Amino acid sequence: MKRAKFITIEGGEGCGKSTQISYIKKWFEEHNLPYVLTLEPGGSPLGMELRKILKNSTYEFSDLAELYLFNAGRVEHIDKVIRPNLEKGVFVICDRYFDSSIAYQGNARGLGYERVKKICFDAVGYMIPDLTIWLDLDPEKAFARKGGADEGDRIEQTGLEFHKKVYEGYKKLYAEYPERIKRVDASQSVENVSKQIDKILTGLVKDSNLVKSM
Repeated sequence: MKRAKFITIEGGEGCGKSTQISYIKKWFEEHNLPYVLTLEPGGSPLGMELRKILKNSTYEFSDLAELYLFNAGRVEHIDKVIRPNLEKGVFVICDRYFDSSIAYQGNARGLGYERVKKICFDAVGYMIPDLTIWLDLDPEKAFARKGGADEGDRIEQTGLEFHKKVYEGYKKLYAEYPERIKRVDASQSVENVSKQIDKILTGLVKDSNLVKSM
């Protein structure tokens, strides 16, 4: 039996990720496919503690320290959540994964795209997603949609220029890994974005014997 698939959802701030994750949950339920929804940072007890630190605007630490905190939580997340569920035949849907670290810490914070990619790949080992759905939305449009940054979020406070660099990081990843990363035009209506995702998910799972018919 083919193992269940590991799916990650990526995109910049304000791209509509939360809305489309809700759609993906509904999609899996309607197709009677077992799944677990998780997130980064978070997903495990250690990860949730790290999330509090990483999302709290009162903490000050170096960009490299931030990167290693993300990866510490990621290793625990793989061991406690991602791998066990895949081994049980349960699809794993993860809100952000190492692509976020490469785009945010590598490209936008200036630690180096290739350097951060190597650190992340060393941390995750073979646990590479089968599919990454990238919600592609220009940061200027995203900020207009959101009405600015979230004052309570340390990362969102970084401003538009920072998020333009994040966007460039995602474009690099998409160009480098087109087989894994599937681009979704997130500038369209919610319904049309969901239709794009439906097509991608159907293509991913139709050849799996976990699915009786599509």
